[in-house]
Order: sequence, then structure tokens, then C-alpha cells
Amino acid sequence: SQGCLDDLFIIIKAVINRDQLRQAGCAGAAADFRRAHWSLAARYEKAIEELEHNTGKTYRQPHIAGGGAKNAYLNRLTEEATGKQVIALPLEATALGNLKVQMKQEERT
Repeated sequence: SQGCLDDLFIIIKAVINRDQLRQAGCAGAAADFRRAHWSLAARYEKAIEELEHNTGKTYRQPHIAGGGAKNAYLNRLTEEATGKQVIALPLEATALGNLKVQMKQEERT
């Protein structure tokens, strides 16, 4: 419905405007899919910029872990948005990372 699309535009209006979407030929459900992924890629870009600003470091290759790492389309858009090569880690990386954090916590107690 149009109300749903308006809500979607409110969420991502700082990322992609309607003219950009029309120029890209976005329409219908496929457009919703693209908008959502563009919005996520732009959020990754913003998060990386904030991380670099706050740490004073430059990160050349963001590493994506978890189920989202399997989304090749999102990874490509993230590369385009950030200008950085995305490294998609295997799903097991999330579990191993959690285990490592828990083990370090155990060492501290």
C-alpha cells in the first residue's frame, strides 16, 4: 500500500531520494527490495565512518559475520557505498567469535 511505501521513504529518506529511485528504474516489490538493501548498505557506510572517526583508524576491509554475510547483493552494495572490499565470513565465524568472547570473560573472573 502507499502508506507502507511512505513509511519506507521516511526511514531511508536520508539515504536515497525518490528522484534517485526513479532514475534507477525502481518500481514495485523489486524496488522495495532494492531500497531496503541500499538503506542497509548506507547504514554500513555510516557505521564504518563513525568507527573510523572514533578510533582514528582506517579500515580497508569490513568483515561481515552471521547470516547477513551470505547476502552477496548486500555485500556488493556495501562495497559500492563504502569503496571498501567486503570480507564475508563463514556462518561459523559468529559462533566462534561468541565462544572466544565468553572464554575471555571466563579468564577475567
